[in-house]
Amino acid sequence: MLRATRVVGRQGELQLLANATGTVVLAGGAGMGKSTLVRQAASDPSEATGGRATPPPAPALRPLAELALALIRAGGHLLDPRLALHGNALSVLLPGMVGGPGDAEPVSPLQVADAVLRLRDSIGRKAPSLLVLEDLHWADHQTAAVVESLADALHGSTVTLLCTLRPEGPVWPAVRRLVQRHVASLIELGPLADAEVRDLVSACLGADPPGRLMEAVAVAGGVPLFVEELLTAYEQRGELCRQNGRWTFRPGRAALPPSVGENVAARLRELDGDVRVVVEAAALLGQEFDATLLAAAIAGGAEAVDDALLAAVPLGLLAPGETGPLRFAHALVREAVLAAATGARLQPIALRLLAALEARPPSDGDLELAAALATSGGQHERAAAFLDRAGRRHLDRGYPAAAVECIDQAFALSPPTATSLERREALLEALALAGDAERARSEGELVRRQLATAGASAARRRACTVAMARAAANAGRWTEAAALLAEVPGAASSLEALVAFELGRFEEADASARRAAADGSAPPSAVCEASEVLGRLGRRRDLDEAAFWFSRAAATAELHDLALWRARAHHELATIDQLRTLSISGLEDARQAAIAASAPGLLSAVEFHLAAVHGVRFEPEAALAAARRCLDTARRLGASRQEAWAWNLIGQAHAVAGDRIRATAAAAEALTLAGDDPEVIGVAVGTARGLASLIVEDRDRAIAEWREAIAALRRLPGPTPLPPWYLWPLLSTCLDLEGDGGARARAETDTADLRLATGPDGLWHMAEAVARGRAGDAPAAQAALDRAGACFRLVPAFAGYVHLGRRLAAEAALDQGWGQPAEWLVEAAAWFGERGLVTAAGACRSLARRAGVPERRAGRGASAVPAHLTAMGVTSREVDVLRLLAEGLTNRVIAERLYVSPRTVKGHIESLLAKTGASNRTQLATLAVRPRA
Repeated sequence: MLRATRVVGRQGELQLLANATGTVVLAGGAGMGKSTLVRQAASDPSEATGGRATPPPAPALRPLAELALALIRAGGHLLDPRLALHGNALSVLLPGMVGGPGDAEPVSPLQVADAVLRLRDSIGRKAPSLLVLEDLHWADHQTAAVVESLADALHGSTVTLLCTLRPEGPVWPAVRRLVQRHVASLIELGPLADAEVRDLVSACLGADPPGRLMEAVAVAGGVPLFVEELLTAYEQRGELCRQNGRWTFRPGRAALPPSVGENVAARLRELDGDVRVVVEAAALLGQEFDATLLAAAIAGGAEAVDDALLAAVPLGLLAPGETGPLRFAHALVREAVLAAATGARLQPIALRLLAALEARPPSDGDLELAAALATSGGQHERAAAFLDRAGRRHLDRGYPAAAVECIDQAFALSPPTATSLERREALLEALALAGDAERARSEGELVRRQLATAGASAARRRACTVAMARAAANAGRWTEAAALLAEVPGAASSLEALVAFELGRFEEADASARRAAADGSAPPSAVCEASEVLGRLGRRRDLDEAAFWFSRAAATAELHDLALWRARAHHELATIDQLRTLSISGLEDARQAAIAASAPGLLSAVEFHLAAVHGVRFEPEAALAAARRCLDTARRLGASRQEAWAWNLIGQAHAVAGDRIRATAAAAEALTLAGDDPEVIGVAVGTARGLASLIVEDRDRAIAEWREAIAALRRLPGPTPLPPWYLWPLLSTCLDLEGDGGARARAETDTADLRLATGPDGLWHMAEAVARGRAGDAPAAQAALDRAGACFRLVPAFAGYVHLGRRLAAEAALDQGWGQPAEWLVEAAAWFGERGLVTAAGACRSLARRAGVPERRAGRGASAVPAHLTAMGVTSREVDVLRLLAEGLTNRVIAERLYVSPRTVKGHIESLLAKTGASNRTQLATLAVRPRA
């Protein structure tokens, strides 16, 4: 079985366990990882012992009897004098091993608890400090009472009682009482978040998950065991396999974790026949189901249905939903119910449900449900017709991915015929809107041939060509899109405007967009698209003008209930906030809107902006998470240019984390996909590489990379507001990179679109300050600094670039006597140090000493000291050295990075070896806790 090699997503719970005393209860559903955490808590077997409850039928007090036996094996002495008064209680736990005093009073839970603790004490100095009782949801009422007595007895003790259970069974009320009385600590385990599930899959595979695998394991609902079992099931079926060191995934039918299938099948066998029919009927309707629809199709009506559903609750098949009505306890439980029933058994139930569904007024989702019921009832042609209608409805309302899914299912149920051409045209349109460029291209060629053969109207042939052009545009193949639109001039003015804009033909884009926006006969979606283009044109010069057009697009989409176009407009509006304040709240809202609209192409664009903004904000973990999601979507859609951009964003995330090795590797992936694309090349070399080199103070390499990046970006028709331009005027001015004191760099970046964003505008003013200061005009330099400061105050999230800029400008300010270099450097050193950017912090401190700032006392470095190193007495400065040593750097290079002597570095390493007990540099490197995106 594919198992994770480490605990994922439970670091907080592990910390609570590590610090807990007295009684601790781990509660969570099946598969949540309770046993894994117990193993972590009991890492030293000599310090832990315990017992486990088992499913009924089982003897009373079974887990406590197992605990008593474990204590005897650990050295407990039944003949110890301290146990003389506990013979009757021990005989209840260990009949046959311990003789009671004969006709004695019944043993109380308190006596049993006390006997167990005295048995532990009889072991002596080596008595285990951790007592574990697992799976107490299966325990009986007597065990519940003894557990409560044990918790009371251990309150305030150095001995820990660790219990695990699902939130059910006789012990659960006792646990709640203990928690309310503050006698026990409760740690509840819920499902893993999406990012944690991805981390778990990576831990199982030892690599990043291949495309579409995360979609397949989403059905596990974040339950760790189910995720691992699904991975194993897909591997055993040959759909998930490792080839040439890389994992590939070719999904077939959905997998079912064996533990779920076996467990649910056993529970179903406990149900009365009529009750089981109701549960199976409910499963046909979905994880959440309409009980009134069941009542209309089941003999006995509402009363019989209610009784049957309630009977399934104690077995864990059903549970109350968030809004009250019963639902299946998990999506996989519902799948297991269906898997346990034969098709012949389900067919008549499905057809009765379908008849009841068609007899009531239609509502959203009824078409897909009708198709599912018709399929289960064996009526495949009828199911295909339902799906076809559902797909077209989704397309009309702006849910393209949902439309694709429905139409694909319709084709799977009803193979293509001469009469299915209209269905294929709808599929092409949906694929184009969803952004599935590669598939839309192949479908488009097929539809073109079939339309020609069928002698279809000119309007249908034009619509096919427009859809193919839209698919090319969504893949970033703008020249191909323009060529296709040239075949049908005037057929789609709004799309023509978008393509012209992306090709840099702004006057043409403006004319086409205004023509589409003013066309009273144009469909609302075209008005939305035209308004978007006008907004993007306006964004190059005036953010208020851009906001006006984007707001118009949003209003049009809302008026006509167009989900995709509404989500697109809100995404564009979010970019206005991003440019003004680097805010991400609007982008997060846009992401949810894209998910709701089932638009993977748009979702990829939003993830792109989220990753980009988090990177500019120097938030590597969030940037990397968004960039990886962007990469997954790009791969799934076959959009190689988007994939290249995703790698650039991954590189940026690693760069701002100070990890040049990973940043350079990501840039190499982007460049492999880039071809001769100057934008992708410019960002790969200037941001993923150049920014990383600048942050680690490898100035010569940074200069070479920035020059290469700007040379690539200069090949574009005009400057585009991409990150390499942010620092370029300041770099060129401070370091005189082109022999003109930075004059060309400042002139070419003095444009509306490059200075529109507040943060880069501040950096441009800082470059002006350096130029004025070098010319000896200190008042003008200060005035430019004041303008830069005003910009920076508006965007506090731009702090990373601000401190990089001030670190560069400080050298010139120190040499020429203007500005506040000492203040800048102290603040920058602290900021970089807090984020583990050791080299940048060291450079700032060194310059600060030149500015007259007193040197910090020995041992005080830029890095926070992790807890495991604090316990060894390692200092902050030694962590600075440790992190650089982990990169494989020599003493001399480490000394250069930290602005100290090689002898000082040698002394720090010797100190680290002594404190940590490591025998060499390699072992030391494993102790490094480096900032990881």
